[in-house]
Amino acid sequence: MSRWFNTAGPCQPDKHYMLPGTSRLPDLEVLIAQESYFVVHAPRQTGKTTAMLALAQQLTASGRYTAVMVSAEVGSAFNHDPGAAELAILGTWRDTISIRLSSDIEPMLAGLALGDTPADDRQYLIDLGLLRRDPAGGLVISNPIYREVIPRVLVQGTQDSLPHISPSWLAQSGELNTDALLAAFIKFWRQHGEPLLGSAVYHEIAPHLVLMAFLHRVSTPLNTSVVNGGGTLEREYAIGSDRMDLCLRYRSVTLAIELKVWREKKRDPQTEGIEQLESYLARLGLDFGWLLIFDRRKNALPIEERLSTQVVVTENQRAITVIRA
Repeated sequence: MSRWFNTAGPCQPDKHYMLPGTSRLPDLEVLIAQESYFVVHAPRQTGKTTAMLALAQQLTASGRYTAVMVSAEVGSAFNHDPGAAELAILGTWRDTISIRLSSDIEPMLAGLALGDTPADDRQYLIDLGLLRRDPAGGLVISNPIYREVIPRVLVQGTQDSLPHISPSWLAQSGELNTDALLAAFIKFWRQHGEPLLGSAVYHEIAPHLVLMAFLHRVSTPLNTSVVNGGGTLEREYAIGSDRMDLCLRYRSVTLAIELKVWREKKRDPQTEGIEQLESYLARLGLDFGWLLIFDRRKNALPIEERLSTQVVVTENQRAITVIRA
C-alpha cells in the first residue's frame, strides 16, 4: 500500500509521509540525561504525539530506560465508553469556558470592544474552536451553530426565572400581532424588568438576556413561546457594533428588533440606533421595526417615568417604534 499524508492522529513511518519525530527535538537527550522535564507546546497537528511516541520507543530500545506513555486528556480514561468520554470533555470545556465568558464572550454579545484580556485567553478560545479571527478584522463566533447555541445557553437561567405571561400576542387568524406583543412586553417590563436585570449573572448583557428570554417565553394557548410555537429568532452581534439585532419570524410576519444600551457617560443612542436599524430593515426588506433602548445609567429615571414608546418615521418612510426601558 502506498503511503499518504496523515493529519489526524499519530503518524506511522510505514503508512504515512513524515519526518523523523525526535530529530526535530535535538535537546531532549540532554534534558533526559539531566533528569529534567520539558514541555512541547505547539498548535494542533504539528506532530507532538507522534514525536512523543517515537521518543518513548527510542528510550526503551536504548536499554537504559523504560518509557511509559500516559495521556492527560480528559476523555482518555474512557476509551471503552465514548459517551462517558464526551461528557468528561464537555464538563471540562464548560468549566474552563465559563471563566472567560465575562472577559471575551459577554462583550461580543453586547457589541462592545474587548477589554484588556490576556492574549493567551483569546487564543485558548480560538484553539477550542469557539472563536475565530475574521480576515476582515476582529474576533467572531466560529460558526453559525455556536452563534445560536451560546445565547440560548446563557439565556436559559433568565428564561427559567420568568413568570407566566398571558398569551395575548396572537391574532384570531393565528398570525403574530406585533402591537399586542409590544403591549405584552411593556406590561412585563414594568412588573419584572428591574428585578430580572438585577439578578442576571452577566451584567453587560442583562437586557439582551431578558429580552431574548421574553421572546422565547411569551405563551400561546398551547403553552408554547413565540419562537418555540412555530417562529424563529435570529441574532446578529459583533465586537464594537454596540448593538444586538434580532429578527423574529412567525409565519408571514417578520419583526426586526435592534437593542441598544444607554451606558454611563454615553450620549442618547436613539439617533445612532435609528440609522443602524434602518440599514438592518433595508437589508431585510422591511418597512417597520423596533428600537429598544435600555437605560443603564446610575441616574436613569425610575422605570415608571422612563418606560415609553414613540413611533419615528424615517426619511425612507420606515416606521420605527422606539421603546425606552
